[in-house]
Amino acid sequence: MGPKRAKLEELSDSSDCSKSNSNEEVMEEDNRYFLKSIDDKLSLILTAINDLSAAIAKNNNTAIRKDDIVADIKSAVHEISQNIPKPEISVNHENNEENNNIFEREALKIKMEISNIWHNKMEIRKSTYWSMIKNKGHFEKYSKWLRSTPMVIPKHLQKKEIPNENIDQKSVRERAVLNDFNIQTELQSLRASSNCEKFKRIDEEIFKLIPSKCNGRTARTLVELWKTETQRNEEISHKRWGNNEKWLSKYEEEFIKEHENKNPFFKKQDFVNKNQPSSYADAVRKNTTNYQKI
Repeated sequence: MGPKRAKLEELSDSSDCSKSNSNEEVMEEDNRYFLKSIDDKLSLILTAINDLSAAIAKNNNTAIRKDDIVADIKSAVHEISQNIPKPEISVNHENNEENNNIFEREALKIKMEISNIWHNKMEIRKSTYWSMIKNKGHFEKYSKWLRSTPMVIPKHLQKKEIPNENIDQKSVRERAVLNDFNIQTELQSLRASSNCEKFKRIDEEIFKLIPSKCNGRTARTLVELWKTETQRNEEISHKRWGNNEKWLSKYEEEFIKEHENKNPFFKKQDFVNKNQPSSYADAVRKNTTNYQKI
């Protein structure tokens, strides 16, 4: 186990900051009293056992019922156990709250010292996690679409339909679309895996950095701050993908209806009227040209 690993384990194994001397003295006194009480009661148990042993030895030839002896022992032990004082554990909530505030302030101080690293790593992690969710989501959608009937093809992968196209040429272009779709699906999976490794690596870097700056309760508090912030970013990514997924589901539904009796590999070539301007800019430019001709 290397020194860095040992430092990391301090997050869970190292003790908290030492308590005040007055609290320690009170606890020591309570412990001494409790242990002495146990010692006294154990002495009583031993005495009772010795007395019973002597009685058994003395009456060795008499008919002593075994059940009576067991009952006597149980009665003695029960009486002793009832007299053993139970330790009173007092919890000072005010001190606990004050200690928590101290650790939190110390953790925030360390966070400020490494603010540049913290911020940069957090931004990269946020972007990487979103990429993972997006790529993973697309991979799952594309995998489903490849198995559906009719096959749902992303619009950007469809080829333009050519009227009266040669059958062989059309078949080649269909295979090209399917090949591109399979490649895109596989790439989404590979990218998601790469993103996952990257954001986990960032977490490991931070978890190694923290023990080099502090330890014990302060370090654990700082780790929790990191986890809280990353969790908030992850929730935003999942919510963001939820909106994207709704759009993809709607696209899937409309695509299946539209291509129920059509070739899904091609998108219909809309007729374009060359005399009709395609945009406001074209319309303005055309009017200006006509005006100049006049």
